[in-house]
Amino acid sequence: MDIEFFDEEKHDYFLDEYRKYSREPESDEKEFFRSELESIAQDISDITGASTDFKLYFAMTDCSTFDEDAPINRYVHGFSFAEWMEGFERDVVMIRAVRYRENWKDCLINMMAHEMAHQEFYSRNQSAPYTNLENLIFEGHAMNRAEQVSEKIGVNWKPHYRSNQNPDVNSETIINVLDEDRTYQPDNIFQNGEEPCIKAEGYQIAYLIVKLIINEKSYEIDEIPKLADKRNIVEGALSEVLN
Repeated sequence: MDIEFFDEEKHDYFLDEYRKYSREPESDEKEFFRSELESIAQDISDITGASTDFKLYFAMTDCSTFDEDAPINRYVHGFSFAEWMEGFERDVVMIRAVRYRENWKDCLINMMAHEMAHQEFYSRNQSAPYTNLENLIFEGHAMNRAEQVSEKIGVNWKPHYRSNQNPDVNSETIINVLDEDRTYQPDNIFQNGEEPCIKAEGYQIAYLIVKLIINEKSYEIDEIPKLADKRNIVEGALSEVLN
């Protein structure tokens, strides 16, 4: 894993959703986080078998861009890109994080495991997930990978969407939008704002259906990125998980 620290002038072309909340780390932060990130990535690789052959861009979160009471997973966030995507020459993970806030390290471990799982998905498929169907598998795989890592390492914190409580969303409503592309519009199942998932319940649904597929349908988590007959399997899981 190659680590490069965020530089606002050098990296002004970066994804806006990453860049606008980020600042360049100070010298002591670079020294501290280089060691932390290398250790975390190796632990995740040892547990999951995930490759560490990617470039990691790391930034400190600009805390002035968030309310003081914002949840920790707003302060610690990430994105992943594959080398076969336009504009990239190698696999890339972008992480921004904080230090000294409650649960920052547990959240960082979770985010690294999540993004490394996305890299695993990309390497197995060589194509980006566009539809809601594909993204339920994509996000569900990453969240269950992160849970696997958390259990092995002994991380107590978890994001709110990794909940075993079934969300109050009708399964047919989700099935009807499976073929629609994932977007950043407020009516998408992974966004806050409008029905059918006003609180981005798509993430929780993704976690639950992949967990069910693994635990009750005799699939290994390694098989999820290349799930055969995924439409029927996902529809069946949705019918069991949702009302």
